[in-house]
Amino acid sequence: MTRPYSRLGHLLFWPTLVVWTWKLVEPNPVPEVIGDWLDAPMKFLIAKSAHFSGYAFLAFVLGLWVPPRRPALVLAFSLMLFHGVATEVIQTMVPNRSGRAVDVMIDWAGITTGMLVGWRFWRKLWRGGAAHP
Repeated sequence: MTRPYSRLGHLLFWPTLVVWTWKLVEPNPVPEVIGDWLDAPMKFLIAKSAHFSGYAFLAFVLGLWVPPRRPALVLAFSLMLFHGVATEVIQTMVPNRSGRAVDVMIDWAGITTGMLVGWRFWRKLWRGGAAHP
């Protein structure tokens, strides 16, 4: 039996992960047109907010898709934590980019927040509390 919203989670997760990974490892993730009119503190705030919210969204959507078994969830979220580290390591090899430990911590905070916010919602779905699409 397929869980409610599992297909939606699957359809949202993969394209988002691909685009998110691409933007994290490309040399110029913010187009010049946008970047030119932002001052340095605003660019910093936007970049860190994007790290946090991007991973929070991915973690939430992953919880919709992954089967509600503890080993599957632990593996899925462990891979998300690894993704945060891996993209920062890759950034050290990309021109105009630098990998930072603080970004990994922000990524992990986003993943944790996405999991915590989603937990109550997922539990309701897992128990069949929501209508099937």
